[in-house]
Amino acid sequence: MDLRKVCVLGFFAYTLLAAGCSDKSPIVDDITEYDLPIMNELKGNQFIYAIESDGMLYKMQYAFRSQLVVDPDYYRTHEIMRGDVVYIQTDATNEEINRLKNSAFDVVRVIALPGETVRIDKSQIYIDDRELKSFYGNEAFARGSEIKPDRTLNMEEVIVPDNHYFLIGDLWWRNGNNSIRSGPFSHEHILGKIIGWTGKIEGINTP
Repeated sequence: MDLRKVCVLGFFAYTLLAAGCSDKSPIVDDITEYDLPIMNELKGNQFIYAIESDGMLYKMQYAFRSQLVVDPDYYRTHEIMRGDVVYIQTDATNEEINRLKNSAFDVVRVIALPGETVRIDKSQIYIDDRELKSFYGNEAFARGSEIKPDRTLNMEEVIVPDNHYFLIGDLWWRNGNNSIRSGPFSHEHILGKIIGWTGKIEGINTP
């Protein structure tokens, strides 16, 4: 084969490879739904957790003392996925718990997985330098409106270690137990998945 043709073909292959390696197309999650199903019956080891914070609040299903259904066995047969809402054990001290400054358990959403890099630019989440296109990928979602430029959140790139996950509550500024403040959480912190709610809030519409 002519040497010039070899060089041209080699350059073309390199160009295609470089383009593939620099792919910055968005990460799209059009599977995860915000609304939880209402569950009237528990199965197996499932239990009800009355949420003790409003860090996930956008609709009443995540309001303070809303009754969420936790499946502690879910991740024995399923992988932890981006978009999952999980029940976690926090690092709250006894003093913080006794003074109602924090709770021993909380509910947050999985944003990034082990080995991924996360950064936040003007309240938009980027994973491996790719925009996260989902309702939970931008702080404006739970606020219900666009954020003024001088109030947007920025975070430098964080690498999620093995066996760790980047977790945030949907209402970023109200959520105290999150990876923006505390860094990625180990797998051991994740005690189950939120699979639904009872449609009830303690003290409001509980029979």
